[in-house]
Parts: sequence; C-alpha cells; structure tokens
Amino acid sequence: MCVGVEHIGAVALNVGCASCDLNAQMVLCDDFDRKVVFEHGDVGVMAHGLNQSALYFEARVVGVVQDAELRVAALAVEVEGAVFFLVKVYAPLYQALDGTGGCGAVYATTTNPEIATGDGIAMAYRAKATVEGMEFIQFHPTALYNPREKHPAYLITEAMRGYGGILRLPNGEEFMQKYDKRLSLAPRDIVARAIDKEMKIHGLDHVCLDVTHKDPEQTKQHFPNIYQKCLSIGIDITKQYIPVVPCAHYLCGGIKVDLNACSSIHRLYAIGECSCTGLHGGNRLASNSLIEAVVYADTAAKHSIEHIDEYDFNDRVPEWNDEGTLSNEEKVLIAQDVKEVEQVMSAYVGIVRSDLRLKRAWTRLDLLYEETEELYKHVKATRDICELRNMINVGYLITRQALERKESRGLHYTIDYPKHAYDQN
Repeated sequence: MCVGVEHIGAVALNVGCASCDLNAQMVLCDDFDRKVVFEHGDVGVMAHGLNQSALYFEARVVGVVQDAELRVAALAVEVEGAVFFLVKVYAPLYQALDGTGGCGAVYATTTNPEIATGDGIAMAYRAKATVEGMEFIQFHPTALYNPREKHPAYLITEAMRGYGGILRLPNGEEFMQKYDKRLSLAPRDIVARAIDKEMKIHGLDHVCLDVTHKDPEQTKQHFPNIYQKCLSIGIDITKQYIPVVPCAHYLCGGIKVDLNACSSIHRLYAIGECSCTGLHGGNRLASNSLIEAVVYADTAAKHSIEHIDEYDFNDRVPEWNDEGTLSNEEKVLIAQDVKEVEQVMSAYVGIVRSDLRLKRAWTRLDLLYEETEELYKHVKATRDICELRNMINVGYLITRQALERKESRGLHYTIDYPKHAYDQN
C-alpha cells in the first residue's frame, strides 16, 4: 500500500488492500479491492480494480465523523463546490489517513499555498483528537516582499545568506550585529525575530538582503530562479537590494500521533505537517520534515495493513442533511472575516508574542467564531465557509497553546517569559 506523503490537502482512505494516489481527487468505488482517495485539486484518477465502473467527482473532505466508540465512522465531503454527503456505505471506510498539510494561510503572508488553512487539524480537533505543539510556528526570515504575492510568498533561500548576502535596512544600514555574533548567518528563528524587531522599531514593511557586492555572474549562476523572479518585478539583484520580510513557513505541532502515526481517534492516522510526531521538538531543522513524512507514511502503511482485518464497517451514520438552509449570498462577510483572521494572527500571534497580544487575539477570534458558527448554521456549507471555520479553529489552537506556555522555547518567543523554563530559576 502506498500512502500519500507531505501533500497539502490530501486525505486518503484505506479500503481493503487499497493503495493511495497523490494526484487523485476522489473516486467512490463499488468494488471492495479498489481505492478511494480525496484531495484538493483539479485532476482525478480512476481507480484500479476488476470492476471498471466508478463514480467520479470533484470533491474535498471537510469533516471527520466519529461513532460512540471514538472510531472514524465517516467523512463529510463537499462535491463540486456545494453538495455535501457523508462517505460511509458508498465505500467500506476502515481506516483514514490525514495528510492535509500545514496552516500557514491563517497568517497574512506565508510561503504556503492558499489552501493551507489547517483543514485536517481543525477537522480532527472538532472530532476530539488530541492536538499539541500548535504554538511552534516557524517563520522563514526572508520571503520576497511583494504585496501582490502573499499566499504563497516567494521564498528567498537561506543559501543566499550563506553565499554572503547581508541583511540591511532600506537605507543600507546593517543591523544583525545587534542580535547575534554570527550576523546574517544566525539561525532562522533569531534572524526572523531580529527582522521583526527592526521593522517595528522603524515602521517598515520590509528589510533588505544585499548581494550587490558579490560577482554578478556568480550570483546569476547560483540563483538563476531568484534572479529571474526579482527581475520580473523590476529588481536586478546584482545592482539592487532584495526586499524581504519574514512569513509563516512551517508548523511543528499538529495532530498528536504515536510511532505508528496513529492519532488519539481510533483508525485515524496523520502524517506530514498536519501531524505532531515530536521529532521536530519546538524548532524544525530545515528539510527534516521530508524525512519525517516518508518514515511515518511507511510506518502508517505497515500498521494499517497489519490491522485491517480487525475492523468492521459502521453503517449507522445518518445521511448529510442540509434541509432548511439557504444559499449564502453574503460572500463579503466570509471574505472580510478571512482577512481579519490573517490580520489578527499576524499582528498578535506572530514571531514575537506577549500575553496582552495573545489575549487580544483570543477575544477577536472568539467574536469571529460566534459570528461564523451562527452563519454556518443557516447557510449551505461551501468551501469558503468551511475553510473560514477551520482557520478560526486553528488560530484559536495556536493562541491558546501559546498562552499556556509560560516560557520561551524553540519557535515560541514571548516578551513576558523571555527565558527557557530551565533557565528561569
């Protein structure tokens, strides 16, 4: 069995000895030996098996349903933008794997795609799964500052600082000597905090990365894509500073899993960025997440195969019922609330935190939650309102767990408790 690895927006179901496909959307099958796969995306793949007949839709998973024994009983599915139903009898749902990626899109600027709204984490949380480590959000220090590209922002690799790039204020002044003896070669969390502080001190939208002192031809040779990207917005990096800004990059927390990628919900696995394995601690080292995803995908697949014969199928889940709801004609409410979540998280739950900022975020998110839940009860469920609910849930989790940590550790830094717990006494 092949399990999807580190892929934003995918939820795979194990059906018998089925396999999972990274590039499928959804295939509902009437053959026990065929596969059922759900994913954000535009391209579907027909299932393999003896019976070639299958139902094929553009769909996305928006909720997890548990039975009385805390097992995954069904998934709520959105089809073609609006129609909802529960996957249960349509395919024998024995095990589910959550590989839905991170939550960078809850911030105003992120290297993640716009679909990274923490959907899988929010779904699992509402189904009472254990979620931990959400306060550990990694911010990449140098994304290209471009107000027209925020989801995702273009990443300026740290290798450019290793190459000799120097961080400067727009007026040309260096500043990293105030924060770390390694200057621009300091670790990314230190650099991100330093940039954040300088931007706040001087009221700046960005700082700059300078490689103009390096050989122009070598710069083009080493960083051809960055050179072309910056050139496309009118910046020649061999002659001009690169405007950069920190942005949300990676989530170290998520759905708590054991060594077999099993969550606290029976038969629900989680791998990739939506999971919290503990292997990253409070601060991920670059690219370790790729190894983690491969290892845990393999472990989850083996564990799933070993236990598949122990499970039966729950057919007592009721059909999805949206009778009495209305089409939502107030799209502006959802669009504005999405922007507000991004602004609240960036301003109050960002790189540097305080209890005052976190409590203010909590208050704002609570109001958004009440308004959104009231709207959700009265309108037909659609992708935009489901993603908004998930963003608010994830924002709440990040804020609450940040408030609960009375220390600075890893990626969580608060001015009220600037020391690590071990150093406070």
